[in-house]
Amino acid sequence: MMYYFMGQAYDKLGQKKNAKSFYLKSTKTKNNGQADLVYYQAMAYEALGQNEKVNTMFEELIKQGESIIKNGASKTGIGVEEVSAADKYISQGYYLQALGNKGLGNNEKAAELFQKSLERHNNNLWAKYYMSIQ
Repeated sequence: MMYYFMGQAYDKLGQKKNAKSFYLKSTKTKNNGQADLVYYQAMAYEALGQNEKVNTMFEELIKQGESIIKNGASKTGIGVEEVSAADKYISQGYYLQALGNKGLGNNEKAAELFQKSLERHNNNLWAKYYMSIQ
């Protein structure tokens, strides 16, 4: 994510060579299980003009979010913690769907999904962030 933002910063400064370097780094970053980083990798591909990969990546985020919601949360906590863990997990599913839709330009659908994410877990910081910039 950091590399994508660095690329944007260099773009705004008119330093296209540096921007391209950071966008390339973003596309090669391993996300280590953080699926939402795929959103920023797709945005980096888009900035590089490699649009053939972009929509597929956004659609994969949507599918991953749908899968999380469909399959439910693995309840690892006890008592009240179980509900909290399940809500966080489902919130993440809506959040990933929202990112995918945002990337595809479905901003209204994305806003609905960010809201659902927050309804499941009000402390989803990134869902709050994206709701604030809609």
